[in-house]
Amino acid sequence: LDILLKLPGAEALRKRFTNEQAPLEWLERRAKRAAPDNLLVSDRRREYAESIADPQQYPTLYCDVPPELQRSIVSDGRVVNGMAPATTLAPQAVTPELVAAAYRRAVIDGLHAAWIVILSGLVIGVLTCTAWSHLSQTQREGLMPGGGQVQTDTVVRTSASIVVWNDADLAQILASRARHQSVVNAGQSVARFVGVLGTLTILTAALLSFAVGVGGVVWIARFRGLVQASAEHAASGLRSGYREALQRHRYRLESRDLEASAHARAVAYVNARDRSPMIQIGTAMGVTEFRGMLGAPRQGQVMQMSLMDMTQHVLVLGASGEGKTRDVARPVLRQLLALRAQGYPIGLYCTDGKGVLWSDVVAEAQRAGCENDLRVVGTAPGQWRVDLLDGVPPTVVSDIIKSVARQLGGPAADDFWPDMAAGLILETGVLCQAWELTAAGTRWVRDNGFRAYSLRNIMRTASSDAMLSEMISNILAALKDPLQYPRMSQYDGPALYAAIEGQIDGWIPMAEATKSGILANARKALRLFAFEPVLSAGFADGAGPDLLSVKDLFGKHLIATNISQIEFGAAGRLVSVMLKTLLFREARLAEALDPGLGDRRLDWWANPDASRSVDPRFGLTAFVADEYQDLLTSDPASGLSDATFWNVARSSGVCGLLMTQGISALRLAIGNDAVANMTGQLRTKIILRLEDLETIDYARKLAGKATRYVTTEITHSESSIAARREWGAVSDPDNIQPTDYSVVRSMPWSQGFTFGEVSIRGFSEMYSVDERFVPEGQVVPSTNNNPMARLSAQQAAHWRQEDLTRAALTQGASTEDVLSEVDIMAMGRGRGVAFMQRAGITRCDIVELNTNQGV
Repeated sequence: LDILLKLPGAEALRKRFTNEQAPLEWLERRAKRAAPDNLLVSDRRREYAESIADPQQYPTLYCDVPPELQRSIVSDGRVVNGMAPATTLAPQAVTPELVAAAYRRAVIDGLHAAWIVILSGLVIGVLTCTAWSHLSQTQREGLMPGGGQVQTDTVVRTSASIVVWNDADLAQILASRARHQSVVNAGQSVARFVGVLGTLTILTAALLSFAVGVGGVVWIARFRGLVQASAEHAASGLRSGYREALQRHRYRLESRDLEASAHARAVAYVNARDRSPMIQIGTAMGVTEFRGMLGAPRQGQVMQMSLMDMTQHVLVLGASGEGKTRDVARPVLRQLLALRAQGYPIGLYCTDGKGVLWSDVVAEAQRAGCENDLRVVGTAPGQWRVDLLDGVPPTVVSDIIKSVARQLGGPAADDFWPDMAAGLILETGVLCQAWELTAAGTRWVRDNGFRAYSLRNIMRTASSDAMLSEMISNILAALKDPLQYPRMSQYDGPALYAAIEGQIDGWIPMAEATKSGILANARKALRLFAFEPVLSAGFADGAGPDLLSVKDLFGKHLIATNISQIEFGAAGRLVSVMLKTLLFREARLAEALDPGLGDRRLDWWANPDASRSVDPRFGLTAFVADEYQDLLTSDPASGLSDATFWNVARSSGVCGLLMTQGISALRLAIGNDAVANMTGQLRTKIILRLEDLETIDYARKLAGKATRYVTTEITHSESSIAARREWGAVSDPDNIQPTDYSVVRSMPWSQGFTFGEVSIRGFSEMYSVDERFVPEGQVVPSTNNNPMARLSAQQAAHWRQEDLTRAALTQGASTEDVLSEVDIMAMGRGRGVAFMQRAGITRCDIVELNTNQGV
């Protein structure tokens, strides 16, 4: 190269090369333009991808996919476009850096080959010249055409045309001939030199042309060979999942197309609309992926949902002590409070039947620095209470009490007595509400220290006909008194007169035996307040300090309840159920007052901006409930209940995280139909370890079935997922590592030459031809072997290969449950079967829950 650069006219080349590497780099660039039309080798990867996978048909290959929605590019053993993984994905290991290294190695090898040819030619030339120089003059002349020499005087003396008289004449003639011969010899020398020079030039040109040709052939073949060998090196581990690629891929084409289109729609939805904050649940263990479930998350993939997804609610099922609170509720609360600290309008309402969840909420609020925003509703010193009837109409109160009273007798209890008790409470409540504004009612409130329209006074009044009669008289008198009427005119309507008529004509004259049955049902919950003055204060009598309004339960407030049913029994349950139902009611009322509020709220959360002021009505309230079976109501005739609220809760701004011990516990509380409806509305389900067979069967049915294969050869794998787990990274189609340059550099010449097109085999043969028993020798007539015996042995070997392959593809397949009873029992604590709702699709796997967050 140095010699070439010193030649005249090489000024342009000199400017190109500023260092010793520049010539090689320039040659590489030139070589790339002269290389075969291979899009990958030419580093046109996008064009290559589009040539084998149309962006219109496979949009998720060409856009950003959220981590929780990413899936393997291989489905049923083949790439999503139906090609073999080895053929399609192995070229990914041929990086531009490796191609550059292959070019450099090929160029250098080509130059070496050319120099070897040139040096070989020079050596041959030198050896030829040396041999020529060692020949004698006579031998050289003998080898030349017309060789040999005759004495001049002999020629003169024997010539018939020359007369020689004496020696002087002969000398004169010879001298003349000598002069002529010297001229001839000089001409012959010049001609000989010119001929030798021409021959050397032609030989040199031929040698250089041959060297360039050899170097070019070596360069192209070496370059192709290195690229081929590099791709084959990466493809060696991508041919192991035979059964699914050759069988299952064809078996469920329509199912895979359906799943792929749903996945593409989910990705498009997330990218176009759902940018709400994420709530992480854990990481997938890859169990359902291994077992062939379509759309299953990869092992180690994050399992999370957005707040938009969480508005479709979460149901957590697990036995006592298995970590519903520790592994699910507290990590979720921690993330919600962290988002609140960032400025997102997120509120909490946390409740449970045992009265223990509130302490976890307090700990998380203190960790997040939100303890000043927290209100604990309970009976302990310093905790808040709620007037359960503040702003709540008697119809709602009677519906709640009827529902609770009915369920206190179990789901199969007689409806007559709870219905009659609810009617009594409704009419009494209407009367108490109006009487509280009369002069007599105002005096009574002042003298007794609690509200007339309260749970405590409703039960007291309903139990006394005399008090009812006196109350009715006071109300009728007040309606006629011009001084009292303005205060209570709002109640002058059909409801009040219907209540008065119902008491006078129906309840008061009713037989005592019937009254006692109705009162017994009404007292199941309400009478207990008389024996629980701690619980009655504030909740049942509507009096005292530190009272929260019912409207404070819904919004961006942090509310946790500390009302234990273990301590307060049915009365505690009534308070908890009423608080929960009143929260539901406030959420629905806000939506009813502004019918477009739900859509505007969801639009804001689709692309939230916590750095700017936001309409407080756009806030989301996370309803977190433990031991939820103790708080359930489902009476379809009682209005708002758990059986109906979760159908419409998404638009009302409430997102539920509901925890209970199993499907059986729910059925015991509210019956089969209500459970079926409610669980269908709770779209994300997390099932922890439990022994409830009904819940285990529920999880098994949700997961569905998949085709499994039995493999009997150590080199075979059931699927590409099985190969990845068994053989590691070399068989991972989603994580193909670039081929190390050392592989190219150390590639032996025997593996590094390809004269045809660069191509990669899709699948290996399941079984190779076994030629151990084929006789050696050629299949030709011979006395040393039997050609027919060899042909027969070869035929048998090929038939054996076909039989083994056929048996492998027709035997050992079965359809099995993706999840089994053993999985749920054996997965251990800190794990759960998760059916995660994300952007309209469900991702199912056994999940390593958020157990590493220092709870």
